[in-house]
Amino acid sequence: GLRNAWRFSFDRLTGDLWAGDVGQNAWEEISIITRGGNYGWNVREGHHAFRGGEKTPDMIDPVISHNVREARSITGGYVYRGTRIPALQGAYLYADYATGWVWALRWNGAKVTQHQRIGRGGAVSSFGEDADGEVYFTAFDGRVYTFEAGAAEPAGQFPRKLSETRLFSNTRALTPHPALIPYSVNAPLWSDGSNKDRHVMLPGLAKISVQPDGTYRYPTGTIFVKSFLAGTHRLETRLLVKRRAGWAGFTYVWNAAQDDAFLIDGRVDRPLAPAVARHLATRTWTFPGRSDCTSCHTAQGGFVLGFRSEQLDRPHDYGGTQENQLDALKRIGLFEGDPRTRPAWPAWNDGKTSGAPAVRAYLDANCAFCHMPGGTGNAKIDLRFATPLEKTQMLREAPGHTDLGVKGATILSPGRPGASLLYLRMLRTDAKGMPNLAHQAVDKVAAARVKAWIDRLR
Repeated sequence: GLRNAWRFSFDRLTGDLWAGDVGQNAWEEISIITRGGNYGWNVREGHHAFRGGEKTPDMIDPVISHNVREARSITGGYVYRGTRIPALQGAYLYADYATGWVWALRWNGAKVTQHQRIGRGGAVSSFGEDADGEVYFTAFDGRVYTFEAGAAEPAGQFPRKLSETRLFSNTRALTPHPALIPYSVNAPLWSDGSNKDRHVMLPGLAKISVQPDGTYRYPTGTIFVKSFLAGTHRLETRLLVKRRAGWAGFTYVWNAAQDDAFLIDGRVDRPLAPAVARHLATRTWTFPGRSDCTSCHTAQGGFVLGFRSEQLDRPHDYGGTQENQLDALKRIGLFEGDPRTRPAWPAWNDGKTSGAPAVRAYLDANCAFCHMPGGTGNAKIDLRFATPLEKTQMLREAPGHTDLGVKGATILSPGRPGASLLYLRMLRTDAKGMPNLAHQAVDKVAAARVKAWIDRLR
């Protein structure tokens, strides 16, 4: 009756046995286990039928279930019985491996009385408790994490309208607040052919700290703002905010009048008007929910994806004046330390860039946040730009999941694009396509460059 239980634990006070159960396609679940209980798999997935299965009277529903828009790989935890954080007393703590979110759940034996996200870790692999009932969790970054009081997200306090954030001095004209700093990147994430405007804002006089490994550390209160446009028509504006509980994403959908945008909580799929769709590679648009944001902005990927040395080291037009972006950002005092830590990537959209460096930069920007050591992707490949090709675990490697019906296909078959799953997945927009989130149209330019690159490999 359980599909793939990932971590059981006993409540040391009541003796209840809790389990986190990883789903197959659409639902993750948390259950309390009774001796001989039937938990429904593979007739049920979460609270729902699986492939048309019918529930029988002996089947026990989970305490709670998450669809894949909220969580994709549950890690079961413990009921908190410590004393250091009284507000968590009696709450079952668990997490999602893919997004890193940690929840507190209260159950009175008949219904859920509280369910709240309380913070975010990395790829949470397991929980544990000490002799005093204090709870810890581990992640694939090799660390052990503790809980601190006051980390819970305040409910209902985030602005529901983009205009209420005051990030734009004129929302109708999309005029950024003077504290918003524009930036651009060398290798953008494919987003079905949309245009993007990017900005960052730091709190007060705080600076971005350059770390010894070349990454950047951001102060609490940092806000990244990215607007997506079809031609000049605004589709959405996304915020990535560093709060005390960690990084969180927020999506604002623009209204028809184009004078304001409104916050959504879950994913929304919407058909586009023909006059809008003609500027894109798709006729529909997926507006991501908050868990969608955290599926890509992972701890393994550093949470912030585009704002990095190799992406920012490029000319940027500052209102008619061009200057190297890293030089300009350093000059205005945005960084503590030298921000130029790694060689610049090729500029993907300059009309001249091609070849292996450009392809590897594209794969890093679009895929490596999942496909890296400790990443949330299922394939054990490393698509980071700096990883030598022979160490990416792609060359002539058999697929771990599907060969897409191509006999003899490997992840990367030198000289054979038609037998390279890396390329073939780029040509699909279904569940077997890559990237597998908000990818409704094939990036034809990228696919052609990847094909040419594989053709030349020997």
